[in-house]
Amino acid sequence: MAQVAPESEIRYMNSSFFGAPASDPESIYRQMPSPAVDQAWDRITAVRWFFVDRVDIELQGKDPSLVVKAPAELTGGAEKYIAEFDVQHQLHCLNEVRKVVYYDYYYSEKFGLEGPDDLFWLHMGHCIDSLRQTIQCQANMDLVTNNWVQPLDLPWPDFNVQHMCRNHDAILAWQEANQFDDDQFDALRKPEGAKLTPMEEGYFKMFPWKKEGGRAAAQEAAPQAHGHGHHHH
Repeated sequence: MAQVAPESEIRYMNSSFFGAPASDPESIYRQMPSPAVDQAWDRITAVRWFFVDRVDIELQGKDPSLVVKAPAELTGGAEKYIAEFDVQHQLHCLNEVRKVVYYDYYYSEKFGLEGPDDLFWLHMGHCIDSLRQTIQCQANMDLVTNNWVQPLDLPWPDFNVQHMCRNHDAILAWQEANQFDDDQFDALRKPEGAKLTPMEEGYFKMFPWKKEGGRAAAQEAAPQAHGHGHHHH
């Protein structure tokens, strides 16, 4: 996957409490909801499937025999596997949490007085904990300092931190150029003799009637259970 990894670059991140100037394109991500704000978030949260090699799976510490393979007719017979970038999953989750912050704009009409069901909040819990684990795992130790500012007599934190960052636009461009078509992904079906992993027990606690329902029943709930933008996550 070396061809995927963009060069790192030093970036000055404007994370000030009151935000970047309106002229800064980055300022749109903290603005109140609007079609323009949604368009900006949709661009950076786009998730695309693509093909990777067996060695890429092994480098992740995963057993290739358990990972869904790409159909041979789409790879010219080469052994390929289907994957997505975790950064896009994390950004998807951040966007989902953002929408809950602006619940009235995104969900009040959709859910009405009854409010969201348990599956909605399960998804939110998954996203919050996924972000927590990622932040703790990466444990950024760059320094936040303090400045003396007018008109205060107390130290004021300076959240503008210089980081070494991957070029996310390069990642978006790569996944767009190498994506596996969504319709082809949705058409995938479990082949005969596939090595299976057990479904999480929590799935059957939420959908007890699916326990013996077989593949079709499980697939019926999959799009709702995942809710991951343009494909089933």
